[in-house]
Amino acid sequence: MIASSSLQNLVPITGNAVEHSGKNIRHTTVSRLENVYDKVPTEAGLESILDEVCSGYYACQVEAVRAAYKQGGKNAAGPLKTNLPAILFSGRFSQREDEGIEQHSGILVADLDGLATERIGELRDRLTKDPHVLFAFVSPTGSGLKVGFRVPVDAGRHSDSFAAVAAHVERMYGE
Repeated sequence: MIASSSLQNLVPITGNAVEHSGKNIRHTTVSRLENVYDKVPTEAGLESILDEVCSGYYACQVEAVRAAYKQGGKNAAGPLKTNLPAILFSGRFSQREDEGIEQHSGILVADLDGLATERIGELRDRLTKDPHVLFAFVSPTGSGLKVGFRVPVDAGRHSDSFAAVAAHVERMYGE
């Protein structure tokens, strides 16, 4: 299990979701940017990224984003969010552009935004049972979820995977 069960922001990777395309996804390499202005990604392991999210490593920054969001919505939170790391969960990239993908990870992250607090908890509980979900965590604003879905490890099918995930989320969760 990637995260301690006491951490509430992450749906741990379940037993049926640990293997993907014949490999343990905990060791999947993704790309990370220090902030939204960073143009050159560095490699990072999925497990270490999710551990940072779960551990509260960014707690001070996230608390500031959430406070700003509560007071002034997206416009107030936006400038603070730009200082958080940007994770390119879909793979290893040479640059922050679609054509910069070097290796697809088999992960596509869906942003479920604008959710009521009760809905976040309900969805998180339901997502733990979805065999296509690898992980989920509460967004920096606290008003949504970021959900990692298992998709084909094929950069050429990324648009199709995006459409399939969107349709799945709409059909299964009404979002």
